[in-house]
Amino acid sequence: MIYTRPPECFIPYKDAMELNKDFTVLLGVDDDIAWRLQKLKAVRIPATIFWLIVSHLVPIAGIVLSFTYEWWAFIPGVVLCCMLFNANKKANGKNMLDLILRDENCYNIVAMHGGVLYVYSEEHADMFTKYY
Repeated sequence: MIYTRPPECFIPYKDAMELNKDFTVLLGVDDDIAWRLQKLKAVRIPATIFWLIVSHLVPIAGIVLSFTYEWWAFIPGVVLCCMLFNANKKANGKNMLDLILRDENCYNIVAMHGGVLYVYSEEHADMFTKYY
């Protein structure tokens, strides 16, 4: 298997979608670049924003409960916050992959930042020489 990404290799959107349908090339999105694009507001995913807000409200609720109910109530809030934040960060890459499969502009933005991953077998390598 050969792994590559822009700017080393760039496959135009229409070609990438046709090759992806034939399973000649598999597309992926780098989680770290997807998170950075989300922070830069280059690509916005509503589910990511929602869970980011929830993950920030949970420890606040834990602190409030620690003053009104039991002193240790903030501990589960902080642990749950970390779990939600990490799960959201991982899911962001998958959500961005779904988005680039539907939207050509999003595909071009993510590819411009080097976030699209192309995976293809060595037997199909000669097909991709025109994209290098």
